[in-house]
Order: sequence, then C-alpha cells, then structure tokens
Amino acid sequence: MIIVKIMGGLGNQIPQYLFGRYCADRIGVQLKLDITGYKNYRLHAYCLDQFTINTEQATDDEIAIAKQYGTLREDTLLYDPLIFEQVSDGVYLDGYWGDYRYTLSGHSSLYKEFEPLNTLHTLNLAILRDIQSKESISLHIRRGDYITNPNFVVLPLTYYEDALKEMMHRIPNAHIYVFSDDLVWAEENLSIQYPHTFVHGNDASRNVDDFQLMRSCRHHIIANSSFSSWAAMLGQKNGLTIAPQQYFPHDAPFILQTYGQVAQPKWPPEWLVMPIRNPSCASTPNFNIEDNDSSMKPMRVGIYSTCEGDAIDGFLFKNVPPIGEKPCFTLYTYGLKHDIDFVAIDKISNPEELDAVIFIDRPRITHPLIDVLLQSNIPKYLYLRQCEVTRPDNWDTEFHKEFTRIFTWNDSFVDGLRYIKTNFAIDLTPPYNFEVLKTAFYQRKLVNIIAGAKQSRHPNELYSHRTRTIRWFEANASQDFDLYGVGWDVNNFPSYHGQILDKLVTLSHYRFSICYENAMNIPGYITEKIFHCFLAGTVPVYGGAPNIADWIPQDCY
Repeated sequence: MIIVKIMGGLGNQIPQYLFGRYCADRIGVQLKLDITGYKNYRLHAYCLDQFTINTEQATDDEIAIAKQYGTLREDTLLYDPLIFEQVSDGVYLDGYWGDYRYTLSGHSSLYKEFEPLNTLHTLNLAILRDIQSKESISLHIRRGDYITNPNFVVLPLTYYEDALKEMMHRIPNAHIYVFSDDLVWAEENLSIQYPHTFVHGNDASRNVDDFQLMRSCRHHIIANSSFSSWAAMLGQKNGLTIAPQQYFPHDAPFILQTYGQVAQPKWPPEWLVMPIRNPSCASTPNFNIEDNDSSMKPMRVGIYSTCEGDAIDGFLFKNVPPIGEKPCFTLYTYGLKHDIDFVAIDKISNPEELDAVIFIDRPRITHPLIDVLLQSNIPKYLYLRQCEVTRPDNWDTEFHKEFTRIFTWNDSFVDGLRYIKTNFAIDLTPPYNFEVLKTAFYQRKLVNIIAGAKQSRHPNELYSHRTRTIRWFEANASQDFDLYGVGWDVNNFPSYHGQILDKLVTLSHYRFSICYENAMNIPGYITEKIFHCFLAGTVPVYGGAPNIADWIPQDCY
C-alpha cells in the first residue's frame, strides 16, 4: 500500500492523487489518501470525493505506520525522474507533485476517473451546452488570497491582453468564457473586444462545476493557478492553451525557504507560454505631446521612405511597431516639441513648402516630386538603412554627392563630416521582468530561427547560412528546434511553424535564437535582430558584422 498526503485546493489535490495513483499502479499496490489535514484547514475543502476516482481514505493507524516506514518528501517543485526509484510498498508521499511530467503517461487512462459524481447546477448545464456548441476558450483570473500572499503573483492585465490578442489571431471565431474567484473585479477591469461570457454563480462550494466547465472548453488561457492548469491538462487535447511564464515572484519567501530556489513551472511543450509584459510598457505610442510655445513658423521637413508604403503619412509616423526601428516616430515626436513639422512627401503639393528633405534609402520608383527635390537647393539628407546585399544601389557613391549629409551605420564609410554615424533605432525599454525571465530560462525550448525565406548571389549574403543551419537542426536535433517566418514551405522544411504575431513573445519561449543578419563582413551592420533577443531574455547566436564586439560586449551573445 502507498499513502499520499492530500492538501491545498482542488488544483493541488488532483496532481497529488494522480502521482499517488501512478506510483501505486507502477509497483502494483493499493493507494490510499491521507485527508486528515482538512480537519483544521479552512482555506480550501477536500473535493476529490466529488469525482469518480477509485481509491479509499487511509485510517489514522495506516498513516502512522506509513510515516514510520518512510516518508518521501518532494524537495523540488520541478520534475525529478529519480524519485520513482525511491517509491516502494508502504511509503508515505508528502508533496505537491504538480509537475505534469510525473503523471504524463497516466493522464489518458485516468481522464475518465475525473467525472463529477453529481449533476452540474441547472444554470451551469446551460453554459455547458453553450460551451460545447462553440469554439470555446476558458479564461481564468486568479486573485483571492494571491493579493496578500507574497509567494504568488497577481497576473497583470497585460498578460490577458496579450494572450487574448494571440488567441484570437489564431482562432478568430472563438467565444471566451471568463472564470474567476473575483468576477466583480474581472468585469470592472478586463476589457474584452470579442464575444464573451462571464460565468457567474459558482462560489467555493461549487468549484467542481467551474472546473468541469473550464475543462470542457476547447482552448484555455490559464492563470498561474493549478486549478486552471489542471482543467486544461485534463480537458480537450486538440486545442490551444496559453500559460503565463511567471508563476511565483522571483523572491517568493516560502519557495526560497522550502526549496532553496525559485523555479517557474515547466508547462507541456505544445502549450504557448506567454511572458508577462510590464504594465508600464504601453502597446501603442502616445502622441499627446504639447506643442512648443514658439510663435515662429515651424520648419517643414519632408521624408520619403522606400519601405513598404511608408510614404503614406499616417503609416510613416504613427503606426509604430511595438519593437524594431523607430527613426520616423522619434523624429515626429521630437518635431512636435521643437517646432519642426515632419511630413511625408505624399502630403506635399509644392516642393517650395519644404525647408529640407530626408530620403530613407535610395528612391527607386518614379515620382514627379522626387526629381524636383533632388535638383532643388534645399538641404538634402540620405539615411542608408538597407545593406548592399538587399540594396546595392544604396551604395553608389556618385549618387551620394547629391546630399548635404549621409547618415549610415556602415563604419567603413563614416568620417564624421559627410558620412555621419547612426545606428538602427531600437527601443530598448525592456517589456519584461528579467529576474522572472531568468528563473524560467532553463524550462524553455532550446533554439529557434525567425527569418524570411530569401536568396541572394551576393558573396556576403547570409541567407544560405540560415538554410544550412535549419537543415542541420532538422537532421540532428529536430525536437529542440523551431523555424518561424515568411515564405518557407512546410512540406520542404518540417521544422516550420508558420508566421508569428509577436516576435518578443515567440523569442521568449526559447533559450537561444539564431539571429544572422542579412549580410556578413559589413562593419557596423547591426540590426534589430540581436536586440530583440536581449529584450526577450533570449541568448542570441549571432552572425553578421565583423566588428560586433566594438558595439556589444562579447559575453552578451
């Protein structure tokens, strides 16, 4: 016989039972449960007797004998495969055993044991039918004692905003069902722009109903809660589950005292693990900037960009990506403060309106205003963004003579006079708590590549190097590697997982990211790729600028 100690709420009781059942079945002995802790425990009630599980409660004498024979305690919250060697007939199991890998092989056979003994409440039966008729998503908000407990984190609204954005991008026709131990707060604070239902009426006395409704949903956005994580674990197997990367504070006192370190949980590999964006990191730029009080006529500077329709004024200045290059956004906000009117040239009818003009890369298209501007006497500036592999015409020095100044990252051109050094404009405000990212680092998948499927015959191209790297991982370590980006053929590249919605979120799922530039052997060509890895707490494996160490410390990549 094996006896397992049952403690905590339903979300803790489930893995404790599953682990005990798995151990008992593994060595062919009976399992019994120690539920004596609930005699004086008021925070949660014992709930396993409301399911069709096949076990008995241990007597006081049986518990005493088992403890005398030997107690096996959990000394880490993460999976320890050696623990099974210590399990024998007569042992007493004391721990949470919450890591899904302890009972991974037993989930499918034990699934049917967790059917409720009692019929759901009438109102919940109607909700259940609704859930079963839709592409349903359960969303769980855990508050309660978390608000005052220093060992847990109350997830910020940014987690749910990011998770909903990702979920609805993948499943646009879904209906969201919100579950919480504080539904009043959830309704007042959670803004959902999609079809949704707040599930009311289930207090602690009917938490089994909530659990059954949640596990009946096809997809899940779980909290840092064993209640919702096990509802997802024992629920549908063909849906998407989004889980938070942070479960505990990085300095949780009980975890540190009991286990010596804080490690965030390991979720199933098929789940999407979402990092927690700091609430202070706005997802959209703020343009409420007071104008300068100067009464002088503002300087007007035209900007022309050759990149993907950037010449359109609203796109050029205001539709700013959350990460990446922001030179025009920075110019625009600077101009609002300093009486400089930056304007895209599609808004200009008369070139005499302009005091200066900036070209971002060499213009390729025919535009009646471009020739006029190039021949005018106003100051003209060229910002060289694309490298010679993607834009060889950018580096025609005869064309450069048309300009007053040229701004470039290319260290081989920079002279401080005509060619002015500039770097790719990256917002380096970290969106995540790096102390938390560190605690979850070793629980991520190993490595990825995020890149487009491109080709070039230029001797400095790195596209073919990316492809060779992809092929190596597919042949030698396919289980540790994923490929993302645009243009790859899934039939030809089995590691391909499609396009991504949020690059930082995707990067944060991996310990390493192979971030090759488009080109090598070009001094100073250091783009956003390596910095995005830094922002996501991912170690970059870099290829590109030969003088990378002049700009970024060598122990960073």
